[in-house]
Amino acid sequence: MGATGYVYVPASCAAMQPCSVHVALHGCSQNADTIGDRFAEYAGYNEWADANHLIVLYPQTASSPSFDAPFINNPQGCWDWWGYNQQTDTQGAYATKAGLQIAAIRRMLDRLSGGYSGWQTPRTPGALALTDFTDRQVALRWGSVANAVATNVYRGSSTGGPFMKLNSAGPVVGSVFVDITTAPGTTYFYVIKSVDSIGGELQQSAPVKVTTASAPPKCDPYFSILADHAVTKAGIPTNQTCP
Repeated sequence: MGATGYVYVPASCAAMQPCSVHVALHGCSQNADTIGDRFAEYAGYNEWADANHLIVLYPQTASSPSFDAPFINNPQGCWDWWGYNQQTDTQGAYATKAGLQIAAIRRMLDRLSGGYSGWQTPRTPGALALTDFTDRQVALRWGSVANAVATNVYRGSSTGGPFMKLNSAGPVVGSVFVDITTAPGTTYFYVIKSVDSIGGELQQSAPVKVTTASAPPKCDPYFSILADHAVTKAGIPTNQTCP
């Protein structure tokens, strides 16, 4: 066995989501001593692993020329497909779970799974609530959710959607959001979805309905404390009043 090995862990598996392990055995002359990490990097297993929640273990062999007693000649670093470890594996168990290489791989698997602490699917988002609103803004808040790292906020024109994501710059980290794209006197429905550590969306909250305020009347005159009189925007005294 080689002293160097490789393992590919997709982001979903690193986040403690349930994953299986695939053991990828390289061919002859494809071990780390011969081609470095190219088999682990370019064999195509990693892309497959990302799509299927798989960890890929790449154990490595070592080349053993005939003069490296007690091992039999294996200059190309092949896996023991034919029993070249017979001198140390006297029972000929190389192709069974009792074989030296198979047993070594099993110990790698045991170590690989040793740090798994389990996965808990994030719960439904905490209650979404309306904090405040004007004719041009709506402020929302919600409770925290275990195992969620962020939140996506959506808005629709009916309780069943469709809903449009509002936080286009990225998931909201925290528990408050202000929608500044509303129109006066308009009814909206808001929902949120929790986001896990790899960006996946989870359950959707119940919708919250809000109707924004009507647009305030246009008012040019205002009272100037400095002038102690109503003035226009240009600062000219006036007797006009706002409706």
